[in-house]
Order: sequence, then structure tokens, then C-alpha cells
Amino acid sequence: MRPAELVRVRLEAALLTGRATRLEQKIVGGRGYALASDTSRRAREAAFLPVQSPTETHLRHLLARAGVPVPTDGHA
Repeated sequence: MRPAELVRVRLEAALLTGRATRLEQKIVGGRGYALASDTSRRAREAAFLPVQSPTETHLRHLLARAGVPVPTDGHA
């Protein structure tokens, strides 16, 4: 896999994680916000991804510089 493709996959995975977490929170409702819930834990983990790895902005910059189409998050 080329480096640019790896960056694209990382960005798509980060975007998918955010979408999946938001969907789960909508499905389980208010109980998903309880600190001890699995939904809350997954939301915290998804929010931490950009801190421990390159940020979404950095990944998008790398893709644009490599001339690779940049995926959208599908969330307005």
C-alpha cells in the first residue's frame, strides 16, 4: 500500500469512528451519556483519536499534497 493510501485509510477510519459513535449515542439516548456506559467510553475514545494520532486536518493536508482525493465526513 502506498503511503498516501495509508493516510487515506487512516482518515476514513477516523471519520467512520466519529459517525458510528454519534449514531450509537442517538440510538441509546440519554443513558449513553452516563459516565459508566459503554457508549460514553466509546465516545471518549473516538474524541481522543485525533490527539494520539495525526489530526484530521493534518491527514487531509497530506492527502491534498499527494494529489489523492480527500474523503468527506458526511456530517454537516
